[in-house]
Amino acid sequence: MFTTAPLSQRDPRWSSLQLGFGDANSTIGNYGCTLSCLTLLANGYGFSETPATLNDKLKALGPGVGYAGDTRNLMLFTALDLALPGMRYLDRAWCDAVPAPMDRINAALDANQAVVIQLDQSPTPFFQQHWVLLYGREGGDYLIHDPWTWPTERRVSINRDYGFTGTVEKIITHCVFYEGPSQPPPPVGPLIIIVNDDPDIIEAGGLALRDQPALGSRLIKRVAANTELGLQEDSATAITKMGQPGQWLHVATNGSRGFVAAWLVHAQEVATRAARPISPIKQPASRRQVQPDWNRITLVVNRPAKASSAANPASPRLRSKPSTGKVIAELRPNTALQIVGSQRIALKKIGVRGQWIKVRDNQGHIGYISALHVHVRKSNAAKKPTAKG
Repeated sequence: MFTTAPLSQRDPRWSSLQLGFGDANSTIGNYGCTLSCLTLLANGYGFSETPATLNDKLKALGPGVGYAGDTRNLMLFTALDLALPGMRYLDRAWCDAVPAPMDRINAALDANQAVVIQLDQSPTPFFQQHWVLLYGREGGDYLIHDPWTWPTERRVSINRDYGFTGTVEKIITHCVFYEGPSQPPPPVGPLIIIVNDDPDIIEAGGLALRDQPALGSRLIKRVAANTELGLQEDSATAITKMGQPGQWLHVATNGSRGFVAAWLVHAQEVATRAARPISPIKQPASRRQVQPDWNRITLVVNRPAKASSAANPASPRLRSKPSTGKVIAELRPNTALQIVGSQRIALKKIGVRGQWIKVRDNQGHIGYISALHVHVRKSNAAKKPTAKG
């Protein structure tokens, strides 16, 4: 099934922006369904666009190339190839007067290729043109990403939401076919994502990689603890999701793309990755082979004896680099921290002047703290999280 993160043309981040070269009323929120569908399509092939960024790239092609028509806001389907090299427009089929070419549509879906389709948005008189992205089949129904839906969490199907026209062959009045890059692009930004070595992940046989950013979505496969994942979205956006319940990250691993729970992974800079990345063990015979015994060690921020100078602040600081890095966060005493990297090496540093330990706090911030400012929590028992990814 084709996988892409839902988005809406009515998202406040871009809904009020001018669509193409149209007038003031021609906004993405009002008329940007086609633009949003092509954004969804491109991101499923590994790009990292929003309706706003794709709109800018199409406008940069010039009038009559990306947008045309009397209203100057009609998107040209062939322009996607120019705006996003690697995307390839194939052809289109008008089917308002004839049944939609379901054999070809089904073949595209079976090959994990989404199809951009047009339909009637409302059962009221006359035809209200609307574009959605057809991305999969489930039973006798078809699943779509509808850019008009806001918020985007609701699961949308063509028969349930647009079945007032009749059967699928009649609902679809126009369809456009594309191909994308055969291989996912390299990770976006300077981050790789690493699956936490959490006992619940180990017990489940690995972290769930899902086809949509939701707990109830289809499971693609499970990924072992400590596996490195390629980030398939903007790193600045991704880092704000780290450790946050309900947030999801778009990632790639061993030829598969999907979404993982952001609260069950952590990030590492590409420049600091190990020479030999940890690979998942395939088809484990037992849980012991999925991942070795996990030793939950939690560090706790010390309570300073006094705060008298910048060298001895009231709140120990989390920095982007050891010693000289910029301050990421001020850490309160008794804050729990998770070690990022080797726990064995980190434990040797505790209490040693001049040593720094890489950690993640409970807000998802990742950085370095002086080894003088932490100690090991006496009881390492922890509650299991109530939500699984």
